[in-house]
Amino acid sequence: MNKVTDFSAVLAESALKYVQVYKGKTVVIKFGGELVAQDSVMRNLMRQAIHLKALGAKVVLVHGGGTQITDELAKAGIESKIIGGFRFTTQEALDITHRCLNELNRRIVNIFHEEVARMEVDVAAIGLGGLDGKLVIADTLYDEQDR
Repeated sequence: MNKVTDFSAVLAESALKYVQVYKGKTVVIKFGGELVAQDSVMRNLMRQAIHLKALGAKVVLVHGGGTQITDELAKAGIESKIIGGFRFTTQEALDITHRCLNELNRRIVNIFHEEVARMEVDVAAIGLGGLDGKLVIADTLYDEQDR
């Protein structure tokens, strides 16, 4: 065997190990909204997610958006109030939050598809929000009087 053949054999063996580890597994990647603003970081993260998908993993990306939400609330003149580590959200703030998270979601999916096209692979992504199909159902944690 020559060096190229040796390298190919090692690469194939290594790839097989990764396929065995990830194939059919669900991999959840959670990242904060501050990363979405960093284009190169997002593109790198999307490429990693694409590689995992190509290995046979079921990839779920979960993003935050606290930084963007706080900025948008400030622009609207709404104070961000945190109670016990949770954001206190009025209906007005909730409308801004939904809009902000939907925009982030679209940006993430668009970057994913741009990287898929650049890499010339056959994978796809969709964006879902918490309101889609009642994916997330929540109750009020604090009443207005708790502010």
